[in-house]
Amino acid sequence: MWHLVCGDAAVAGVTFVLGPALAAESLRVMRDDLAVGPLQGIDTAPCAARSAYWQSVWSQSVQPLPDFAAGLSADADWLAGLASAGRALTVWHGDSCSEQLLLARLAQALEGSAVELWEVACGNPQLPPRRTVSLCCPAELVARYAQRRRLEPARRQWL
Repeated sequence: MWHLVCGDAAVAGVTFVLGPALAAESLRVMRDDLAVGPLQGIDTAPCAARSAYWQSVWSQSVQPLPDFAAGLSADADWLAGLASAGRALTVWHGDSCSEQLLLARLAQALEGSAVELWEVACGNPQLPPRRTVSLCCPAELVARYAQRRRLEPARRQWL
């Protein structure tokens, strides 16, 4: 089973839950913050609009400059292959815009597929402030993982 998080800040907590060995073989990080910038073409390599956007807003004082075109294209290709790969997927998400968009993007990538999609919901939309996976302490992530659930077809379609 794949485990997917949005952003590097969530890696340490999820690695704590899964253990280093399982995390090394199954944890994938999506680094593109979908909450900002154009979404047109994000699922089709070379993801030119997203790449151009990130290059235009990246601070030149932060070096080296990431290879946005290669990273975004690799993510798009990986997502495109999920439906035929047959490997279940667990997405860890809070209620931030970026993590919710990632959840919807995964549901779309797996549309019509028998691949199971699971979620570990780490946010609480009823209580401000909204929160991401990275803002949860390791003990809370363990508890949330114990409550993970498979997304039923109706929910996947809604997403």
